[in-house]
Amino acid sequence: MNFSFSSVFGTAAKATVAEGKPVEIQSAERAARSKTKGEDKVIAYFKALGIAEEDIQPRVNTKTFEAWKKEGRIVQKGQHGCQLTVFKKFLKKLKDGSEKEVTAPYYYRVFHISQTAELNPAV
Repeated sequence: MNFSFSSVFGTAAKATVAEGKPVEIQSAERAARSKTKGEDKVIAYFKALGIAEEDIQPRVNTKTFEAWKKEGRIVQKGQHGCQLTVFKKFLKKLKDGSEKEVTAPYYYRVFHISQTAELNPAV
């Protein structure tokens, strides 16, 4: 049996009831949390470098080397970024011709905008 209820924030959430007991209900704290573990790591890393927490916005002003390059910025020489790990799934072909789903880590680094400079500054 499924039912809906309104959470603290006014959005509908669903829970499954088995034998009269809720099996899965997200707590208000978890529902309110919009950050991922990676975002927490990024904030902690750049905070340790002396950047104010309010100046750190993951996915807005912390990006990869290539992302900054596409925006016309270059990471300054000698700067170190925050390493993040994402696990990606892909299909691997086996010797017998079949395919198997495999999960592998993918590592990348993000840099804060204060660690970058304009690629072609206006003269």
